[in-house]
Amino acid sequence: MFKRVKFIALVVLLALFVGAVLSSQSHSVVQAQAQKIYKLAIFEDLSSLNSLAILGPKATVWNFYVRLNGWGGSLFGFSDKFDDYIPGLADVSTEDEANKMKTIGADKTATIRIKRGIKWFDPKTGKEIGELTAEDVAFSFNAIMGKNVKGEPAYKGIDPVKLGGNWPGIINPDFFDKAEVVDKYTVKFYLKAQCSYDGWDEGLLFAPIFSKAYWEPKFEAAAKAADPVKALYENKGDDEPVIGAWLFQKWEPGAFAESTANKNHYFAGAKSVRPYSGGYTESKPGVYTYTHTTKVSFPYDGDQGTAILDKDKPTVRLELTSGPFVEATQWRIYGDQATAVAALIKGDVHFILNPLGVAAGFRKQLRETKGVGIAENAGNGLYYMSFNLRREPFNVKEFRQAVSIMIDREFVINQILAGLAIPTYSIVPAANTGWYNPNVKTYGKGLKEAEKADMAIKLLKQAGFTWDVEPRVDLAANRVTPGRGLKYKGRAVAPFELLAPHQGYDPLRATFALHIEERLNKIGIPVKVNLTGFNTIASRVFDEQKFDAWILGWGLGGKFPSYLVSFFHSENSGLGGQNPQGYNNPDFDKIADEFRAACDQAKLKELAFKMQEILSDELPYVPLFNAPLFEAFRADALVGEHMPYEKVFDGIQGVNGLMGYVQLK
Repeated sequence: MFKRVKFIALVVLLALFVGAVLSSQSHSVVQAQAQKIYKLAIFEDLSSLNSLAILGPKATVWNFYVRLNGWGGSLFGFSDKFDDYIPGLADVSTEDEANKMKTIGADKTATIRIKRGIKWFDPKTGKEIGELTAEDVAFSFNAIMGKNVKGEPAYKGIDPVKLGGNWPGIINPDFFDKAEVVDKYTVKFYLKAQCSYDGWDEGLLFAPIFSKAYWEPKFEAAAKAADPVKALYENKGDDEPVIGAWLFQKWEPGAFAESTANKNHYFAGAKSVRPYSGGYTESKPGVYTYTHTTKVSFPYDGDQGTAILDKDKPTVRLELTSGPFVEATQWRIYGDQATAVAALIKGDVHFILNPLGVAAGFRKQLRETKGVGIAENAGNGLYYMSFNLRREPFNVKEFRQAVSIMIDREFVINQILAGLAIPTYSIVPAANTGWYNPNVKTYGKGLKEAEKADMAIKLLKQAGFTWDVEPRVDLAANRVTPGRGLKYKGRAVAPFELLAPHQGYDPLRATFALHIEERLNKIGIPVKVNLTGFNTIASRVFDEQKFDAWILGWGLGGKFPSYLVSFFHSENSGLGGQNPQGYNNPDFDKIADEFRAACDQAKLKELAFKMQEILSDELPYVPLFNAPLFEAFRADALVGEHMPYEKVFDGIQGVNGLMGYVQLK
């Protein structure tokens, strides 16, 4: 059973297997060859082992893949693949019980009972070191708010906003007050409102649970430091107790990281069944059981492997047993896709773990390689350009609109990238049909290059821009004669830097960056592309905020668009926050606050549509593209010649390569 936390990494969602552990045994790369080690290719090194920091400003996809997968649990979550809302650590056996337990009362409180017998494991010895109790749960919420386990102010200088990254979304201080221990297995939540779908159903109930015994002294020490948040994040974190399926073991920077399997975690051996007709059951004999009947629709015809045919229907139902079934998982760090593809073809790795999947240039070769399988899925991501809105001219809306107009997404994708991506103008992907607003503005869509330039130049002039030599447009010939010497209200616009991933890391974003440089310079906007490493961009943008403009991407995880708040609310614009561009619009913030406080689905959708409309006009992000995911694996190394399942929204990477279910021959 996977528990998905909704909070976003720089590229992809964290999928938490409920429980993870560390063990005392480690394996070298050579030893891995002789054992059942699931080997995954990744493209960037880790930047932190500290789980708090990774959920904060160090929220890179690579840190999430390696360090947080199989690390902890949450009270509730989603079932694997199908988005059934199910209990995780919460102790309920039916859907009705779950709904009653998580209902907020008129007194703005809710009481949650947790399962008994969930163990913490020591990272050095791999041995049990105690039971997860209500003390851990209450501490996990209160400490982030700067409070002790009793809910009293204790850790000065620590709160969700200061912690940055995902924390303001995980624990919203405008909604959550404190958690109180009722008894060893019961926690009572005191809230500031009776209703908040984002803050409760997709917020606190999905928040990660930490070990009080491990983290409490570190919070106490940090509170005495000159910079409490910095002190907290300076803890290495590799010795943190965990509760689940994987024992993080070793990290050789630039080479590999490895976790060994903990086959004694609480959920090991639990079986879940998701029939085509609807409903969900999950049980572990003699330990717990859960069932519900709500139907969740999702296209999954064609799955094979552990999926079994329903005798009454010509379709598939999914039946999974929680592992792990291998001895360890190893993440091998490659500098580019070409090297990783070569390793897959050679058989050195089993799966290429990448939020972008496999680039098109390698697909034909992989399809023709005996023993290699390919899975294709719809992506749930956003690849975008953004600016430092604290500086001129980036803080001028018409400037950003002109930039968006000049980018010919359709030309780049159809003529240069051979249709490998999907042009997008919206923050919410069109594939997310329940939340996508089809009426967002699409500046410049369908126009020829000269028409784009003519429209952009007029916008810039209206906003007060001039040129030493104004660009000339010949609409009949579809030709643009470049301009130079751009000025804003008489002040020269200095050449600025556009940070973007290099070709080896992501040829799609690198190609877009070079196209943007060429098109903007034609109308006198002086930009120079700097193709560089992913971690370099992440550090400069999110940690330091020393940048002009950048191109990156987000994996948006679940379908609920809480990221509309996370990415653009002004409260998240500090160092380490998810609004590093510094977007600050009081009208938008007001709608975002309403969204966080709402529970009614119709109202939530109305507010989400309003936010999309504002963002498509003001363009703090300039959306560029989305991409379907093509993922490659060594089918000949897997039991059944298939992944446990292959059809899933946002790809197999979104569930971390299914490392808890994969069985090797």
